Amino acid sequence: MSDTNGSKDSNQNKEQAIVGYLHNLSPIKTSKSNNQYFDLQIQTSNEVYRTVCFSPDKHPLLKRKLESSSPIKIHKYQLKKNERSGENDLILNKRMKIEDPDDSETDFDYVSVKTETTQATDATTEEIHDGAAHTLINIMGRLTFSGSKETLQVKGKTLTKQEAIFTDNTRSIRVVLWEKDIPRVTTGTCYNIKNVAVKEYGVTKYLTLTRHSTIESIQIKIDRQDTSDVKTETTQHQFPPDGVNYVQQFLKCNKCHSKLVNNTSKIIKCSECCRLPN
Repeated sequence: MSDTNGSKDSNQNKEQAIVGYLHNLSPIKTSKSNNQYFDLQIQTSNEVYRTVCFSPDKHPLLKRKLESSSPIKIHKYQLKKNERSGENDLILNKRMKIEDPDDSETDFDYVSVKTETTQATDATTEEIHDGAAHTLINIMGRLTFSGSKETLQVKGKTLTKQEAIFTDNTRSIRVVLWEKDIPRVTTGTCYNIKNVAVKEYGVTKYLTLTRHSTIESIQIKIDRQDTSDVKTETTQHQFPPDGVNYVQQFLKCNKCHSKLVNNTSKIIKCSECCRLPN
């Protein structure tokens, strides 16, 4: 995320102030361009704004206002249309001014704001690979099925899985679709998908949908081809020739690294950790 100061598609609002209550204040973060920022929501009398603030010194004040459920009045802000949601985001920078509103300006009540969608942050696939696992993100790009659907036994249940690759104009990432999420998408189609879970397998990130995920078909141009980010690692050990009695090749569990019995079954279950190795 970068500072939007001076952006051509941002409208400076110097006259009309915004009055509202604060919700879901994040910690201070640092972008790849080394800009500090944090996000929150501001509930006004008629809508809730997703807000990004590029003035970290305002964080303590806003935190106090949030904890006391006190309204604030903001001058010198920017409204910028979010290309993903189509709604206006509120952009705050160092030029903004915060003050306490008059009682006549807060003729509306503090109401609870859901956090399911606001916890997710917009991200490119490159940012996902470089970021943390176990987070929620929003993505835009092309989804392509990889191979055919598989039927697996997971915790005593028969589940259908579809592997896929999600590509935007920065990179590709693996996606695992389960059960009812599979018919929600069509291979080769571009989507805006919100509330996607970032998982990790070994050191490799992948994505899966959640019960809060929303999927919207969109028309965007993706110039990149799908690429696989699965890495094959080879470990080499050097021994003198007379120190080698025999060489053995076998499958091992990717979770507990125990030797697997190689049989003709398409699905192999580890006898040590009793889990599916892939």
